[in-house]
Amino acid sequence: MSKSTKNKLMTFASFACVLHCILAPFIVMAAPMLGHLFENIFVEIALLIISITCGIMIVYNGYCTHKRKHSAILFIIGVSFWGINTIIELMTDLHINLELLIIGTIIVLIAYKINHNDLKKCCASDDH
Repeated sequence: MSKSTKNKLMTFASFACVLHCILAPFIVMAAPMLGHLFENIFVEIALLIISITCGIMIVYNGYCTHKRKHSAILFIIGVSFWGINTIIELMTDLHINLELLIIGTIIVLIAYKINHNDLKKCCASDDH
């Protein structure tokens, strides 16, 4: 795969992941109106795996360029909130899952922003 194709793929994955992170809490809040589409555990697990996989690719590729661990640590913390939400949802009837999703999403978005800023700093310093 050429570097140009890889960059385009990573840009698309980054945009799709950010869009997903922004829209997911609203989709969850609208779930009762969507006819219980998201109450299927297989759909939830698939979305979680896809989200985490895309996020890992984005943060890992950024880390390989800028070598700063902040974004990776924040991403792991945010994903942990998503995982805790899934476990609580599967094992109990506690209704704190929306809060965990929102907190995890905010932390993941912060990780993406830090990763993006570090990449811009790296590219700017490489250009000089």
